[in-house]
Amino acid sequence: GSLPTKQTCVDTNAPNRRARALPLLFEIEPTESVRYGIDSRKALPKFHRPVRDAESTQIDTDAAMAQSNNPPTNLTPANPENSSRTSVGIVDYGRGNLTSVRNAIQAIGGNAQVISDPAKIDNISHLILPGVGAFGEAMERLRLSGWVSALHAHAMVRRRPLLGICLGMQLLMESGTEHGIHAGLGWIEGTVSKLTSTSDCRVPHIGWNDVELVTDSPLLVGLNTREDFYFVHSYAVRPTNESCVTGWCQQGERFAATLQQENLFATQFHPEKSQRAGLRLLENFLAC
Repeated sequence: GSLPTKQTCVDTNAPNRRARALPLLFEIEPTESVRYGIDSRKALPKFHRPVRDAESTQIDTDAAMAQSNNPPTNLTPANPENSSRTSVGIVDYGRGNLTSVRNAIQAIGGNAQVISDPAKIDNISHLILPGVGAFGEAMERLRLSGWVSALHAHAMVRRRPLLGICLGMQLLMESGTEHGIHAGLGWIEGTVSKLTSTSDCRVPHIGWNDVELVTDSPLLVGLNTREDFYFVHSYAVRPTNESCVTGWCQQGERFAATLQQENLFATQFHPEKSQRAGLRLLENFLAC
């Protein structure tokens, strides 16, 4: 099937339409292909970008696809000195985009390692909790693998930075409602429920969408007040106190796209798949 895209996205088959494209850092993960029925050979929006101005240039689709796995190398880290000292652990509990996240961190000069043993995070300064799949199953995997207590020690006892991505963001909440009610990590008050599907906005929400960044946060330094990010999800967080929401997105309804609560950071979108803005966000996280 084809990806649901924003109405502002360009139809590359239409005559006299012009748009801009940037290379992506990723291919669709196998878990995403299975979960959402995506044909990764056809469905990637490698050269679908919103039209922003009259100066947009014609897409070179072959070049865009050829560069899709080559991260940009000309970005200036938010804080190069901090980035070089930062040790980043990517939590491997069997439900995450590990390779894409690691590649993105390495592309910005970070020291990233995928960690499957919770006992090996004592010397890790920053943790990333990725995730693809169902809320309840993911929490069960975290419990069975011993990650729940280790994550709690890192984020809630030592108060070190933690970034939840996509499902990882949702797991920070008190509960999720996918296939029943399941307890989450409970660090941020609120729950997770399914997005509302409409005739104009289908669920799952897959593709590029605008995020309105509404509050100051160290995670968002250097970003515009509106940025495009890449989403793949059907559920969204509903924080009890919306003061922790730092960015909003519209897809049939308004939902929280980014959160911050003290040393806890989270994005519903995939920064590792969101090109320039995503890499800047990850640089900012390394500087926290």
